[in-house]
Amino acid sequence: MELQLDPLRLTQLERAINARDYKPAEKLLVEEAEHDPRSPRSAKLLAIAGGIFFLDGQYLEAAIAWKKAEAIAPLDDRSRFTLAMAYVKLHRRDGARAELEKLAAAQPQNSLFLYWLGRLDYDARKYSSAVTRLQKVIELDPKMVRAYDTLGLCFDYLGKFDEAVKNYNRAVELNRLQPRPSPWPHVDLAISFIALNRLPEAEKNLREAVGCTINSAGFLRCKATIRQRLNRSNKRSPWIPHIQSHIICSAGFITAWETNCFRKRKLTASRS
Repeated sequence: MELQLDPLRLTQLERAINARDYKPAEKLLVEEAEHDPRSPRSAKLLAIAGGIFFLDGQYLEAAIAWKKAEAIAPLDDRSRFTLAMAYVKLHRRDGARAELEKLAAAQPQNSLFLYWLGRLDYDARKYSSAVTRLQKVIELDPKMVRAYDTLGLCFDYLGKFDEAVKNYNRAVELNRLQPRPSPWPHVDLAISFIALNRLPEAEKNLREAVGCTINSAGFLRCKATIRQRLNRSNKRSPWIPHIQSHIICSAGFITAWETNCFRKRKLTASRS
């Protein structure tokens, strides 16, 4: 269906989107949708507005626009998936799960939908359920880096460290083949190596993780993620505060691995 905009409004919309000047585009689409709020045209305009709101980081407005559109006509799969991602951004995991389950029911062989259901299980600390889903994801898409990485995290928290390292290693292998490698597989593998007192291997992966963070913002996100995942392990790891103070809180956290006091410290090989 065409948007049925007059030429001037259509030009304004295209110009705003091309310039990534999202506010005028959002305003125009919402105004046009309000002219006939129950029509199929309105549903189309609202669905497009939802996408623009999402690009603009306005995740609540995006979700509202898509749900209004859905009240008029069914959402296409792309819009429904992006709605689920908006709910993830808003920390509304139940809403995200509901949308993803609809998508997965319609396309059970779609690895992306199944991955995100597994990711939601992981976030909810339902590790066994996440493992089942993620193993199916890998069957469907054997080259999905984040599926191996998240599966490694699940095994890690289940205390199955050999399986965790195995999956992290596969994630790292595939990650190196990507045009823009992610630091996270290296970070996760390094944290497991720390727990297993395999410090040289941990150091190697942390160095490679830093090499994947191409700017200061990426470096800070890398540090924040390490802090979060170490905090999550804190109850099982009495040496975690030491790691945090020497690795996380220092701007040059890699150099901590080179200090004699850190290398002489005895780390427990168990997280239990």
